[in-house]
Amino acid sequence: MNVVWSKVKSYEETKLRKNCVYIHVWNKSLYYIGKAENSTFSGEANSRYNVAYRHWIDGCLDHGAELYFGSPEAAIDVSTLEETLILAFLPKKNTDISFGILNFGIFSSGAVPEEISTLNSQFLANKCVSNYLRKNFEKITEQDKNSQLDLERYKILMDQRENRGGTFGVEKIIDIFERVYSDVEKIGNYKLKKVLVDLCEIYRAFKKVARDN
Repeated sequence: MNVVWSKVKSYEETKLRKNCVYIHVWNKSLYYIGKAENSTFSGEANSRYNVAYRHWIDGCLDHGAELYFGSPEAAIDVSTLEETLILAFLPKKNTDISFGILNFGIFSSGAVPEEISTLNSQFLANKCVSNYLRKNFEKITEQDKNSQLDLERYKILMDQRENRGGTFGVEKIIDIFERVYSDVEKIGNYKLKKVLVDLCEIYRAFKKVARDN
């Protein structure tokens, strides 16, 4: 699925954009990722950012911020695109990160933001898996103080990947995932049910990417 990106320079250029995601870049880092799905981004009374926000958006763009819009060529659930990008890149201001259906088959064209220029299915799969596991280490520990999970083992593996600045190969990341999945399943703690369900979903999605690549 190809996403066509465009960069805007003013509030005026954002009008009536719909069924797309937008990326706010500040100081060369991802600041926020959002979506304009059921309503337009701007230009109408019920837009996500109606005319009352014009001075904020123009002000940011005039002082170094960058704003990009990504429009999928095929009809897809824009929420899926948004959630996949958020989980992969963890922008600074996306603090309320939910887990939903992910789509790793995303490719980019057009004025692609430099900060996501590495976007491809393998990169998305690696980043989403490692970020999701990392985010859930503390959650799992909080839910079960006597957890049998060897969380430190997974943390070390993730840190090694980050320190190398690269990504694990498909087999390595699947191996880590299977160990986490197996350990969570063995515990049988009801409090971990939601975590286990999410792990199953992202695991299946990643296995599909591994087969397709």
